Amino acid sequence: MTNILDYLGALALQHPEWTSVIIGLGIIIQGEITTLLSLYLVVGKHITLLQFIISALFGLFVGETCIYLLGKKLRGTRLGWRLYRRMKGNRKIQLYIYYLRNHTIRILTLAKFLPGMNTLMILLMGWTKTEFKKFLRVYIPVALFWFTIVTTSAYAVTSGLHYLKQNKIFENVEFIIVGIIILFFIGEYSVKKIIRMWAPKELPALEEEEK
Repeated sequence: MTNILDYLGALALQHPEWTSVIIGLGIIIQGEITTLLSLYLVVGKHITLLQFIISALFGLFVGETCIYLLGKKLRGTRLGWRLYRRMKGNRKIQLYIYYLRNHTIRILTLAKFLPGMNTLMILLMGWTKTEFKKFLRVYIPVALFWFTIVTTSAYAVTSGLHYLKQNKIFENVEFIIVGIIILFFIGEYSVKKIIRMWAPKELPALEEEEK
């Protein structure tokens, strides 16, 4: 993977505009891994920190706002009605909506660190007709908090890995990066299991919706 990382670095130098697009898309699909790899390129001077921050924040805010608007738009469509009928008996969806209504900031903060859950929660904020002003009021500080924590952590890790490689103390840093990614997915799975385990036994039914 070291060769792959070096290859990515060379591509980033040759095509900075495409690098920005990839970072913007990647931050929505898998933010933590995208940030880790991007910061490795920053530390290696393949891209600038400013380029990463602008690309990541633009992709994050625009992309996830579009996900919220998609959820809000789907609510009143025929497809939305069909989805509602399927969701009505889905305990997991009922659980997420329950937490979203009663602990909006806490559940959205937690969801930001769980990529699959994050997208679903933002979609559900639109689906449950959360006002746009309220969405922004809750979402922006949560997103900035997540971005600051993840970026700071990734920068510290990648700086250490780059130092080890440059000084030939440990050149196979790809194994550490793969290990971090594996631990991340294990942690994500564990947190989801805990949420379901602590879930209330009785959940309120989804409100009836007009066709």
